[in-house]
Amino acid sequence: MCKVVPVLDLSGERGDFAPLKDQFLTEVTAVLTVDKAGEYTFRVTSDDGSRVIIDSRPVIDFDGLQGGTSATGAVGLMPGEHTLRVVHFDNSGGELLKLEWRMPGAEGDAFESIPTRVLSVPPT
Repeated sequence: MCKVVPVLDLSGERGDFAPLKDQFLTEVTAVLTVDKAGEYTFRVTSDDGSRVIIDSRPVIDFDGLQGGTSATGAVGLMPGEHTLRVVHFDNSGGELLKLEWRMPGAEGDAFESIPTRVLSVPPT
């Protein structure tokens, strides 16, 4: 099954993974375009494990069985296009996958959904 979504905020409670319910793998591929150089911090919230990879570099490796918990990781990015890949697995129970970021220079818990305007579907 293949699906295009405007932001990476998927919840089983909303039916976003339907018809899948338990024991499946989700793989997200996108092009992330940034216009400002600096350190970008990403936060993934998932039920169960997930991994965030940017330009073939692991940024977050959040393996294991957990219910709707978060992990963060940071990476320095230059302006331009970057490949974004998120891999998630669901065992049983709830289904959840959400990716947020904190822009360079933002302080505290200023995470927000990555805006649709900076995400695109790769040509392949």
